[in-house]
Amino acid sequence: MALSSAKDKSEKCQINLALADIYTSRATRIGFLTQNSDKKISGEKALHHLMDAYRYSLKDTRIHVLKRIAEMQRNLGRKDDWKNTKTVIALKFLKGEERCMALSSIADKTHDLSYYHKALTEAKKAKISTVSKARIQEIVYGKLLNRLPEGEEKADVDKKLEHVKKISLADMRKLYSLKNDKSK
Repeated sequence: MALSSAKDKSEKCQINLALADIYTSRATRIGFLTQNSDKKISGEKALHHLMDAYRYSLKDTRIHVLKRIAEMQRNLGRKDDWKNTKTVIALKFLKGEERCMALSSIADKTHDLSYYHKALTEAKKAKISTVSKARIQEIVYGKLLNRLPEGEEKADVDKKLEHVKKISLADMRKLYSLKNDKSK
């Protein structure tokens, strides 16, 4: 009844979020997630209302709603949907270092190595300091190195990691020497 009488988008969003909260509390109870369980049914209803809330949300609240959608997708075991939602969050709402680390985090959880490559590509394009780029590359190459099987690609990633470490060390030395010069 409240949804049909709501006049503006913001009001519809808030009502859908309130309904999603009710169903989310039912869906997060302790118990097994089976096909016809109250937990599954409530989770699906919460997800439905979260999707509607996103549709009516204003720009400043969209990321908050998307994060809740991703959490419910994870709780319901919808791994591909979760991955797609987290990708949208990373590529549409985050920038710079946050975007790179979010993509790396998706790779950590899904074991989809292409997300490490996306993180590296985004780091190269990002408008951040050289030190930050090198730090991100060092982290992501290290994670990628740990996940790759022995072979040519692993050896190539190892070389790139060593190169980034050298650049990072040189940049840190420059930064440190600049700070010491200013303090004199």
